[in-house]
Amino acid sequence: MEQIKVTLYPCGNLSGRNLVPILDGVLGLFEETAAEGQDVHDVLGADVEGFCAALAGARSHRDRWREQLNGNVARKLRRAGG
Repeated sequence: MEQIKVTLYPCGNLSGRNLVPILDGVLGLFEETAAEGQDVHDVLGADVEGFCAALAGARSHRDRWREQLNGNVARKLRRAGG
């Protein structure tokens, strides 16, 4: 769970509110896995980062900021050129 939290942290907003439902879902998955007698590693697989990326939609703050910066630069270049 600690590796999942560390991997998902960059995908959250500054308050972490958007991560609470994701982590709640992961906890539910772990509970179901334990109730069925399965090992959590069988459910997650070896690629925990890939699992987390799929949970979070694979977009981090860095991705959103990059898109915003690129959009701002493109707008300013269009204004300067036309």
